[in-house]
Amino acid sequence: MNITKRDFEKFWQKNSNSLIKINNTCFPLLWTLAFFISVLESFTYPGFSFKHLLLPFQPLLGISILSGIFARLTQEEEEQKRGRIASYRTLLIINRLAFLPLLFSTLLVFSLEWANYPNYVFSKIHLQPQLLLWPCLLSGFLIFLDSEGLFKKWFLGHIILKQKMANGFIKVKQVAARVLIIVVVVWILFNNLFELTGWILRRSSFMVKHPQATYDEKMRYSWGDFYDYMLFIRKNTNENAIIMHPPMKSPWSDVGNRGLIRYFLYPRQLIQNLTDENAEIDKTADYVMLAWGSGSCLDEQVDCHGWPKKRLEAEWILYKNPNSKEVGERIENTIYNFEDESNQGAWGLIKINIH
Repeated sequence: MNITKRDFEKFWQKNSNSLIKINNTCFPLLWTLAFFISVLESFTYPGFSFKHLLLPFQPLLGISILSGIFARLTQEEEEQKRGRIASYRTLLIINRLAFLPLLFSTLLVFSLEWANYPNYVFSKIHLQPQLLLWPCLLSGFLIFLDSEGLFKKWFLGHIILKQKMANGFIKVKQVAARVLIIVVVVWILFNNLFELTGWILRRSSFMVKHPQATYDEKMRYSWGDFYDYMLFIRKNTNENAIIMHPPMKSPWSDVGNRGLIRYFLYPRQLIQNLTDENAEIDKTADYVMLAWGSGSCLDEQVDCHGWPKKRLEAEWILYKNPNSKEVGERIENTIYNFEDESNQGAWGLIKINIH
């Protein structure tokens, strides 16, 4: 059965008051629930509410914002007749009192993170600073709804183009479409802002504390032990060397990434089997990386760490010192065996014995 424009207009005229009343009653509850979950996940992790309470935060956030805008639009006439709904008015008053303390608390948390080291706040009070931006967004959204200048003059006057939620199908559809687009754009901006905020905090904190840091110190801060390993490989191979490295799969997502390690090892030639860690070593290789791997395995029941997984006749094996680019041990004329205890957790370089 097709719904015509006339059918929709009849439905809206008949049920609009009930729909508006339901939304105006639900919005304070939705906003409060979204705010509570945003604070809860700041002290836990993203997705905590969905895992334990079956309440996904971001869909709830979007519904709350849409409900809030709809409630504010439809309350223009309600305010003239009966004044604002008591629960809505109470929510706005509480939010006005809480907004500045919340904003300053968030700035203080970011300052502590910036002044110390990444994850400082999380390590002390189990709070993730970037997730505090969600409660600030929700509180700021209520300030926006309550603002005569921002909401009425800018939002209604320029964005919605002075169209009210009236009895026309076209007006309702146009207003809803514009509001939905704005909510999606704001959500995308804030979602990316959280990722960017953590990155800025980590980088800017180091730069401010170490304004005279050398290139190696900056790279080591950014890449950690991976950078030391790349220096280790570069230092112990000649420029025309052919080096075989692990496949790009867990747990070798860094040393298996040919595009990434080429940046550090060029002009050395890099070869790999793209998918199979158990593949035979390429006979054209001069060297083979000895890479334990980092991170978890795809199959948690099987320990996938350690590469290469083949026995190799080696002219020598160099083992890298942990947290250093220096050689820890050198073994001449030996047989590399993956299962040897000395190779468990090891990083290094194997010079293949070419007959």
